[in-house]
Amino acid sequence: MTSEVINETPLTIVTADDSLIIRTVIAIAIDNDPRFHLLGNFSNGLELIQAVEMMQYPPDICLLDIIMPICNGVETAKLLQANYSSIALFAYTSLSIDPKVDQMYHYGVEEVFYKQGLPLNRIMDKIYEKYMLTDK
Repeated sequence: MTSEVINETPLTIVTADDSLIIRTVIAIAIDNDPRFHLLGNFSNGLELIQAVEMMQYPPDICLLDIIMPICNGVETAKLLQANYSSIALFAYTSLSIDPKVDQMYHYGVEEVFYKQGLPLNRIMDKIYEKYMLTDK
């Protein structure tokens, strides 16, 4: 894992996943990575959107599961892109072929990761690298 912090200030991140187990694993990974600071870990997109609306400053990054009840990843990405275009959007899914993946890219998601693919620490590396390469 590339955990060297180039930025002095960790990047802020919010996540949404309907699985408590996945949320817990993601929270642990983020808490153990000095490049990131977890602002919130939510069970669906609606909770995430409501929390972002109450924040003084939007987070740098949002990591979304695609399939969630109440407000799925596609709906969440669409709302975030429309109202908080400065947030870098990333997603992950357990679906290998699904039209929702293409929809995520349409709504500004920079990369969709597959849960069975890279280990979480490599996903965090890729998010960090991609974020640092963008003109924010």
